[in-house]
Amino acid sequence: MHSRCVLVFALSPDREAASKRIRGGAPLFEQCILRIQAEVAKLADVDLVLVDETRQRGGSFGERLESAFADARARGWREIVAVPGDVPGLESRHLEAAFAALRRSELVLGPSPDGGVWLIGARGDVATAFAGVPWRTAGVLEQLLRNVASSELLAPLADVDRPDDLHQLARDASLDRAMLSCIRAVLATAREATSDPEFVPDALLVVRAHPSHAPPRSLAAV
Repeated sequence: MHSRCVLVFALSPDREAASKRIRGGAPLFEQCILRIQAEVAKLADVDLVLVDETRQRGGSFGERLESAFADARARGWREIVAVPGDVPGLESRHLEAAFAALRRSELVLGPSPDGGVWLIGARGDVATAFAGVPWRTAGVLEQLLRNVASSELLAPLADVDRPDDLHQLARDASLDRAMLSCIRAVLATAREATSDPEFVPDALLVVRAHPSHAPPRSLAAV
């Protein structure tokens, strides 16, 4: 085991799609997690740790995320970077930049265009950093910066929080061909659904992703 790790803090692909009301979106979120796995594999001396809903503990989102950092520290990782499973453009260079920033700063943040964050990196306890953060709102980044003014910021990346986000990502030339194809396939599924007169928006039909290789570690297995 190494001293650095990337926590993938996310729901399973089908639950991620359902929670964000993205019909047929599970393959996209599976593709995002597989991409993280591939990009982490390019880094030296970095472990990949899956923290899905079965490994999370705590009542609120913030409590579950703070517990994930605490559990990772308790298992020996000292430089911890947490990312969600909904950032199609995430690459190894972004993760490498986060770990480089952690050598200079206690807290590293990757801002999202919507006011959230696509990455949180820390070397110590995150309780102070997370105090009062309105998770899953446009005020996340602002509050984190208030809590830790010396935080270092990375380049912004877009995440997928709602169906409308897919239209912008489908035009993002920086994404690789496989990811763009997956996004466009999900959009096509959504268009077919909305043209169906029997379709009810709240009654989501989620396409379950095909079984694939899982990330090599989980907090429960280490």
